[in-house]
Amino acid sequence: WSLWTYGGATLFCALAAMQCRSTPTMQKWLEAATLHLLVLTLGAEVRYWLYDGVIFAHRYSLTEASINTSLWAAMALTYYDRSAVSEHLAVVYRLGSRILLGLSLGSYAIAGLIVNPWWSGAVIGTTPVYNILLLAYGLPVIMALLIARYHEATFRRPALGIAGLGTLLFVSLEIRHLWQDGKLSLGYPTSDGELYTYSIIWLLMAVALILAGTSWRVRDLYKAGIALLAVVIAKIFIMDISDLAGLL
Repeated sequence: WSLWTYGGATLFCALAAMQCRSTPTMQKWLEAATLHLLVLTLGAEVRYWLYDGVIFAHRYSLTEASINTSLWAAMALTYYDRSAVSEHLAVVYRLGSRILLGLSLGSYAIAGLIVNPWWSGAVIGTTPVYNILLLAYGLPVIMALLIARYHEATFRRPALGIAGLGTLLFVSLEIRHLWQDGKLSLGYPTSDGELYTYSIIWLLMAVALILAGTSWRVRDLYKAGIALLAVVIAKIFIMDISDLAGLL
C-alpha cells in the first residue's frame, strides 16, 4: 500500500504538473508538491524494505539512519536548487531545504551518537571499506562538502566543520574495523598496533590540514590541523608509550 499511496500520489502530482504548463503558477505549486511527496515516498519505501513491510516499526537502525542522512541532504540540495529558479515559491523551497538539512543532521547525529557500532554492538562484517560504514559515515562527508559548495553561504562553515569531524570519525571507525575483523565495540581489547595506527593516520591528517591551511591561506584549516596535532601528541604521551620501558 505504501507504493500505491505515496508513490501513486507522487506520480499523479507530477502528471498534473505536466498538464498545467499553460498555468505557470499552478505548475510551480504542483512541482513543489511532487518533490515533497517524493521525499515521503522514499522515506516510506526505505522503512518498508528495512523492516519487512512494517513502515511504522518503532526502530531506527544504523542502516536507516545512514540512508536518510544522505537522502535528506540530497533532497535539501534539490530544494535549494529549485528555490534559485522559482519565481513564486522560492521561500517555500528554501524553507523545505532547511528543514531537510535539519532532519539530515539529526539522522547523522543518531548514527554517530546513538547507533554507533562503537557502543551499539552491531557487527559490520569483515569486508574492508565496502560496508555499512561507507554509507553511514563516508557518504555524509561528501554530502557535507556538496552543501558547503552549493548551498547557502551561511551554512558553508558549519558544513565544512561537519565534513572535517566526519572524516576523522569515518577514518577511526575504518581503522577499528580493520583491526577487529568487523567487531567495532569498544568493549573489545585494543592492541598496541591499533593504537599506533590511530596515531600515525591522525598525524598525517594533521600535517595535511596544516599544510593545506598554510598554502591556501585558510585559517580554519590551519587551526583544525593544530588542534588535531595537539590531540595526537597528547595521545602518544598518555596512551601509546605508557606501557613501554627501557630503550623503547
